[in-house]
Amino acid sequence: MTDKLVITKEQSGALDLFNSYDLLFIDFINPETEWVGAFKSLNNFTPEQFALLLCGWYTVEEPFKVGDWVVHGLAEKIFKADIGKVTKLVEDGLHADNGMGGYIGAFRKATPQEIAQEKERRRWKAIDREPGQIKPYDIVTHEYHKGLLEVVSVEGEHAFVSDNFAGSEKKVLKTFLTLDTPSEQRFGLEDV
Repeated sequence: MTDKLVITKEQSGALDLFNSYDLLFIDFINPETEWVGAFKSLNNFTPEQFALLLCGWYTVEEPFKVGDWVVHGLAEKIFKADIGKVTKLVEDGLHADNGMGGYIGAFRKATPQEIAQEKERRRWKAIDREPGQIKPYDIVTHEYHKGLLEVVSVEGEHAFVSDNFAGSEKKVLKTFLTLDTPSEQRFGLEDV
């Protein structure tokens, strides 16, 4: 069974208005027609989704609140998704911690996957690195080995690590490493 569609309050209002008129489903599926005015928020549904909406197979998403993670719909279509955390709600709009702001209908709630990716991106940005960037003297853990490892050097997709901080080195793929302590946060390495 298909999950219920989650629609915005604006889309719900447009759907109610659609249902109050004597409009036909055929009006929707004409690919040359684009909804305007009060119906504009219905443009992004496929005919299959619209049929589900007409059958009542949807829920209306809760309104935004401070602390919600949001994506700006227009920016998402033009650029890659820009995700921010709502810091302020105003009459018909919102402001986010990354400088986004605007009409509330232009935003959607971020998915759990998008939120996790943005948190990870911000974590790496805080130490002025690209996500997954490993440097010499970082302390890391390996997906399949216990204990902490020190990165000795990095070459392409590989890192050379020492498992006892002074012993032999092992060549491993960086994708198996998780940063525990960045070299910039280790004491005594200022001169390295």
